[in-house]
Amino acid sequence: MSEKKSYRDQVAEELLKQGNVPIFHDQRDRAFYRPMADEIHLPPQDAFGSQYDYYATALHELGHATGHQSRMAREFGPFGSEVYAKEELRAEIGSYMLSTELGLGHYPQRHAAYVKSWMKAIKEDRNVLFTAARDAENIKSWIMEPDMREQLKPVLAPEKTREVSPMETPDNSPATDQTPAKRHYLNVPYNEKNDAKALGAKWDRRAKSWYVREDADLKPFARWNEATAQQPETRMRPEEEFALACRENGLVIDGPPTMDGKWHRVAVEGDRKGQKSGSYRGFIEGIPAGNIVNYKSGNEAIKWVSSAAERNPAEIERSKAEAAARKAQMEENLKTQYRQVAKRAYAILQGADTASGDHVYLQRKQVGGETLKTDPNNNLLMPMTTAKGFIENLQMITPDGTKRFLKDGRKTGLMHMIPGTNKNSTGPILIAEGYATGKSLNMATGYQTAIALDSGNLAPVAEALHKAFPERPLVIAADDDHGVEARQGINPGIKGAERAAALVDASVIRPNLSPAEKQAGLTDFNDLHGTRGMESFAKTVKQQIKELGLTQKMQKTRSLPAPKQQQKQQRPQVAM
Repeated sequence: MSEKKSYRDQVAEELLKQGNVPIFHDQRDRAFYRPMADEIHLPPQDAFGSQYDYYATALHELGHATGHQSRMAREFGPFGSEVYAKEELRAEIGSYMLSTELGLGHYPQRHAAYVKSWMKAIKEDRNVLFTAARDAENIKSWIMEPDMREQLKPVLAPEKTREVSPMETPDNSPATDQTPAKRHYLNVPYNEKNDAKALGAKWDRRAKSWYVREDADLKPFARWNEATAQQPETRMRPEEEFALACRENGLVIDGPPTMDGKWHRVAVEGDRKGQKSGSYRGFIEGIPAGNIVNYKSGNEAIKWVSSAAERNPAEIERSKAEAAARKAQMEENLKTQYRQVAKRAYAILQGADTASGDHVYLQRKQVGGETLKTDPNNNLLMPMTTAKGFIENLQMITPDGTKRFLKDGRKTGLMHMIPGTNKNSTGPILIAEGYATGKSLNMATGYQTAIALDSGNLAPVAEALHKAFPERPLVIAADDDHGVEARQGINPGIKGAERAAALVDASVIRPNLSPAEKQAGLTDFNDLHGTRGMESFAKTVKQQIKELGLTQKMQKTRSLPAPKQQQKQQRPQVAM
């Protein structure tokens, strides 16, 4: 297996490392997971026919390892048994989900030898396919979403297990039929924590709140299950006060805002009909508070807190507990919501056709659409992923250029990645707002380019990329919103780019628009590409990047010694 590792292979490698299961390449022609030792044993990587064969096998074994006592605690079964067959089915479905999610592909014939035992298990239990698919989804979540691991642990204590001898099967693993229960967060003041603990409540360190499983009997916890703090007195009603704060930040609010803790999109001053460039969320319980975002301004979210009158310490303590429980519960619900949207986005993209270069939008913007897909209505579909390439949402671009996302899905920190050429695969990563702008830059330079969707998302995307690839220089390609600046005194594109660059020590380039080009309404690098032609445009952009001195910065970074904690066991960086 001498082929060069692709980006997807390197993501798979990172998932194996995050699994925290020792992997030994000490076998000749067998691959198995040893539960008692909690170890994965594989042949050397060079023994596999391709990168796919190796990573598909390794991830298959990691799927089995999720059933260890310390993880999801599944039952073991000897080779040939019904329990074994069900676990193999779970692991293979999980392998399919992981391989397709990573874009590695999937070849069922690799496990054709197990089909007979699978079919026997399915024949004897008609529900086994459904339960296996459900459990495979949990396996995939455990591997790809480390934050979910605590929730994926079974509620009941697992039965005692035994180790299966490697002589019985080349692939030993445990099995489960359990689905993790959601958490129900409680409003427990500090001085009542011992009472809650005695009744069985558990403390969530990250959320700083007490909880019980949602399937638990909630009656003993009734006094911590409702918001009981009285509404503090203010000079005006909280809804009126929050509405005033929204208007002061440019949001157009008709009537009282909806203070239910959820984000609500609204128009801002200067929006055209139907456009919604603002967002807010408000909390009414306890001390009224909220967040306000004006995407056109390029500013960070504004935190608002009601000017409440003083209250006694007990009331304040209870309000804090309510706020912590409410926040934790919202995050729990939001994770579930985001996962559902991610599944929907993935399904839509899997069933879509590859975009054609003659699409009217791409023709108008003079760019290719190699990383895009199209739906039956001829809308372009742009996958939105994490820095590691996992699909969580999508942006739809209609032929006339209208853009929208899947409702209730995640957006912050997500991006669309356009790969660079092999020659420039280790150079800087460019970050732009929209697809056409980013694709123009990618075509001109050959550099890998991340699409951040808008100026407000430049900073989260830059931070995510800097964390994932600390050795890669980042260059933020700003839009020049000079028209907005003339009307409102602020340039959201430039300001958003500069704020993002300051957070991660990145560089900024901006379109050097002439007065005539500004007068014509041009604002971004794709506009320059269209009006000047690719040859002139590429020459200009390359010169801008050359003047940043990124080559010297990269050489300096690579010459620095590794931190002490990394010198002992250095993990390879993932190059995109």
